[in-house]
Amino acid sequence: MKIVFNPDGNHQGGSLDKEQRATYLKLCKQLTSREPDLDYPKITAEILAFTKKEALAMIPVEYSEAKKIMIGSSIESFFAEVPEDTNYIGKVNLICLQCILLFTEHCMDPAAKTFPVNLNDTFEFYSYLKSINWRSYIHLREFIVEKNWQNRQVKQLYLSTSEPSNGIIYLVTILDYLTISEIIETCLDNIILCGMISKFEYADGNFFSPYQFLEHDITHGRNFQAVCFERIFNSREDIQSFYKYCVNGHLSSKEEYGLKLMIFFLIHESHCDFFPSTENKDLTIEFIIDSLTTTRLINMERFVNPNDLGKAFPKAIQDKSAEEKPAEIMKYLTECAVLYQREFHSWRMAEKKYGGKRKNQKRSRKSRKPLRKTRKRV
Repeated sequence: MKIVFNPDGNHQGGSLDKEQRATYLKLCKQLTSREPDLDYPKITAEILAFTKKEALAMIPVEYSEAKKIMIGSSIESFFAEVPEDTNYIGKVNLICLQCILLFTEHCMDPAAKTFPVNLNDTFEFYSYLKSINWRSYIHLREFIVEKNWQNRQVKQLYLSTSEPSNGIIYLVTILDYLTISEIIETCLDNIILCGMISKFEYADGNFFSPYQFLEHDITHGRNFQAVCFERIFNSREDIQSFYKYCVNGHLSSKEEYGLKLMIFFLIHESHCDFFPSTENKDLTIEFIIDSLTTTRLINMERFVNPNDLGKAFPKAIQDKSAEEKPAEIMKYLTECAVLYQREFHSWRMAEKKYGGKRKNQKRSRKSRKPLRKTRKRV
């Protein structure tokens, strides 16, 4: 999913106008709400109407007219030939997957034997999907549900809704972007919103195909769950409580953004180590900065890259020269870390004062599964 950080207070982008985007996002929240009394067939139909319109609009303008017509005809067929399916989220996801496979097929070199950046060996499963009758909703669903692909990413698009793994729901959307606040709030509600693109685009510094872009979004959600709640045993309720404390209006807009950025790193980049899961763990500025700048998953290289996390910082920093930028970023991160440390301790005291339920938690000795990569290692 493309992210608009808007550290200076403004953002724009996306093909939906403000009112349409609000309506669509409301429908997505309803579909993933787990409320038993909602009219899910109606909600699903409205989401699919948005999806069809947007998928047709996403056909790259640089394609030939013949190619545009061929892609448009295929998209029309995906929405016309859907059988009854009461897994409504899975239904939306699989139709989006069909569109994504179609877009990937047409933006790839037909002679290509792999993706230009084949992170996590995504081309292998993409090839499996393309080898079946993926244009048929029934065949695609059977392939994903019945085959024993173990933990293959796209399997989560259907099974996570009917057989939730740790309560996480994945939903593929037509949203062109999410704000940093939307990313944080949906993740903390156990909802991972994934994006659909129609040609190669950058994500985390990698130039990804539409199919890889989807797997990449799913990876972020699975890593967040694996690190924060299966390895470190943080409390989702505690992180959510801390976030709400930070945005309750007692900070300036610049301070609030700085804290949102830190919580974004914690959630989206799976850096839950600097949200201590035990009360006696010391949270130092040095530890926070070291966690943000020297690890495998996040480091200064990513912060200076405009196709990665470089746009997370205020424009005054983005406009600095290549020589000045690292020092300016480090200065800004240090200011954010000091603010984060202060607010974290204030929140912890408030939790105690108002009967918070923080407890010392023992680390499990469960075997640790390796993290999936969200960017290429260099």
